[in-house]
Amino acid sequence: MNFQDWNPIYRRILEDFGFDADQDKKSAKLLAQLLKGKPPITGSAFFGTSALIIGPAITKENLPPLSEYDVVAVADSALEPYQKLAGTPGLIFSDLDGNPDLIVKMSTQGSTPVVHAHGDNQALIRKYVPRIKGSIIGTCQCLPVGTLLNFGGFTDGDRAAFFFDALRYGIIDLAGFDFENPVLKENSDTGIKRKKLRWARNLLQYLSEKRGVDFREGPIIRI
Repeated sequence: MNFQDWNPIYRRILEDFGFDADQDKKSAKLLAQLLKGKPPITGSAFFGTSALIIGPAITKENLPPLSEYDVVAVADSALEPYQKLAGTPGLIFSDLDGNPDLIVKMSTQGSTPVVHAHGDNQALIRKYVPRIKGSIIGTCQCLPVGTLLNFGGFTDGDRAAFFFDALRYGIIDLAGFDFENPVLKENSDTGIKRKKLRWARNLLQYLSEKRGVDFREGPIIRI
């Protein structure tokens, strides 16, 4: 999805949540500045044709065989349970509001963080991005600046799906996503979290339709 197509959706999100577009731009500029000193993306960490995206409701029972996928990506809120089940993922999608220390640690073990800039995480970006070792991919939800990318998407999980769609992956599966029963982080607002999950579901359904796939919720969601 290019920014011209994404922008009307982004504007509706801003209105729905009361977000400040100027703060999004400031956060994006900060992340872009910090990424100037980071090494370029190398290797095959995110190249392939099949991707699995892990959500926070992941368990041993609903984790599919990882060998079936070229790339495994984990949403920030699923990082700790996934680590206990399977170790270090290839990609971590995060706005750094979960366990950034663990992300820093995993960046030394082969994971590539995909760090997202938005209006209220500037302090986290400033503190943790310089500590991340190796390659890092920067994303934003406003007009991209510098090396930042914006393929669409709002929450960590659906943003990962848009990322892989932009890379023309033929298979994109999501496991551990429950849009009705949010996994809350400390001091989270339940109402806001439920609203974000509604947006995540709607965006995934939109992307599924765009890809010509029927959107069906379940242990594995294929889009």
